[in-house]
Amino acid sequence: MIRFARALLGGTLLSSAYAELAISGKYPLQPSGQGVPGIQEEGFAYGPVAAIFNSQRIAFIAGGSAGESTWIDMYPGLGWDVVILSNYDHIDIVAIAGAEWRAITQQA
Repeated sequence: MIRFARALLGGTLLSSAYAELAISGKYPLQPSGQGVPGIQEEGFAYGPVAAIFNSQRIAFIAGGSAGESTWIDMYPGLGWDVVILSNYDHIDIVAIAGAEWRAITQQA
């Protein structure tokens, strides 16, 4: 998953112009109260969700099924890519991602 993120943002998978198009928000999401607290803006992109958090762009993909959870974050311009993997159903992966977002965006 890290190799995917680095290939996408590094110009290997797509040219930088197409990668930017793929991870930029296209359709705004309505606040549901289910996401990471403090999101300033959030919208669907072509695959990931595009968010603004602490004035920093984040593109993320979350998923999972019975017994596992996955989350990948890409920080365009900051040089950070993070993958969270879990083999547990009842983990609060949103809280874990939120802690990561706060730690990385406060460093920027």
